[in-house]
Amino acid sequence: RALSGNDPELQKAALLGLGRIGAAKSIDQIGTYLYSPQPDIRKTAAFSLAITMNPNAYNWLVKRLASETNHGVLAELVAGIGIAPKHESDPDRVTVLLPYLDHVAISVRASTCDGLNYAWSMYRDTISVPNSTQVFKLMSMAQAHPELADHCLYSLTRLRTETALFEQAQLLKTIATASTPRSEEHTSELQL
Repeated sequence: RALSGNDPELQKAALLGLGRIGAAKSIDQIGTYLYSPQPDIRKTAAFSLAITMNPNAYNWLVKRLASETNHGVLAELVAGIGIAPKHESDPDRVTVLLPYLDHVAISVRASTCDGLNYAWSMYRDTISVPNSTQVFKLMSMAQAHPELADHCLYSLTRLRTETALFEQAQLLKTIATASTPRSEEHTSELQL
């Protein structure tokens, strides 16, 4: 009832409540509010979808990103894409987010850095790592736009940490695989 009313504050509170609960059946209900005529409602719907931690929310966010024009809503969408889990068949989140580093609005660029940070922190085993050109772009943005420096530098720091952790995990897997005896002959050779 709160969602269907005319009180925007009540609608936002209801959307946040549904997002916090995270029930699968509420994803489509929240998603329809990404198309509200009111930008504040669309922003709240984007945030609410992201916090459901339901992979079905990811597609809603990506689809709306393609047609959204309001900078505040775009900023919430790109951050949400970095947070929301996704199905394996869904588009790669880094590929979706990187073009928004060139957006005209500083708020969208800052939220894109934040979205990349969330993605690298939460999903390092399943996302693409940016190439050196993309990393250079983040460094250049940090230098050229003081208002973006914290967002960009934190993303770069997080990327460096997560990449090191990922490489360490891969190395440990390789060591574990290499140290597992392959056959009884190999085991007897090791004993000699």
